[in-house]
Amino acid sequence: MKHIKISLVVLFIVVGISALFSEGLNSYGRGVKDQLPHVYEVIKIRAIKDWETDHEMVVYEINKQSESYLKIVSTEDIDINIFVSSLLYWADSPESVKSDMEHFDIYPIDWEMVLYEYNKQVEAKSSY
Repeated sequence: MKHIKISLVVLFIVVGISALFSEGLNSYGRGVKDQLPHVYEVIKIRAIKDWETDHEMVVYEINKQSESYLKIVSTEDIDINIFVSSLLYWADSPESVKSDMEHFDIYPIDWEMVLYEYNKQVEAKSSY
């Protein structure tokens, strides 16, 4: 089991480093674009808004946000209260998300920060 966890960590590091030095979408970005086009479009629009004509940074942002999105939505036994709290905190329009939680992924959200916030809160909750 420990070997599998180490292998996954190494895989994420390799994918992350390759994303920094590659041109175009990495496997996370391509996966979201191909399998979840509605999520990809929201991530892309937000990245373009943030980085305008810096195309390298737009691609980097899409890759980073796609990876974070996939990690958070595939979390097993997710703590729904912490997830919703993190989601609303990092949504560009929390009131819109809150009123339409069934379709939360159609709104601009900083998925990297949602993942970070979620992990920190779960870690803190389990420490007492």
